[in-house]
Amino acid sequence: MTKLKLITAVAIVLSAATVLYLVKPLGARGANPETITVTITPNEDPTGPPSVSPDPVDVSHNQEVEWTCSNGCDFTVAFTESDRKPFSNRIFGKANPKSGLPSGPPGTYKYSVIVGQGSVDPQIIIH
Repeated sequence: MTKLKLITAVAIVLSAATVLYLVKPLGARGANPETITVTITPNEDPTGPPSVSPDPVDVSHNQEVEWTCSNGCDFTVAFTESDRKPFSNRIFGKANPKSGLPSGPPGTYKYSVIVGQGSVDPQIIIH
């Protein structure tokens, strides 16, 4: 009888651990992330650098970034370091302005914002 009780106890512990392992990540993925808006303002001179606010942007594991242009302009956001990036994608723009949750390791990431012929290199800090 004691072997049966021991096997039953082990099965219950393993079942509980499996449920906790599976439910916690699924619950975290199902939650809506907080969105941090980064506003891009074009320069009056089409060859001049746009401004970006805020810079730098602090992002935690449950936040995403959404870039927007103050006057609806077309823009490109590009993370160009080939060996590291903070999000799954490297390129964002007017048609795909949301970063999604961070997928890279914590750290500071420089990126480029291009509007017309002007560009600027702000930073994102992943915590």
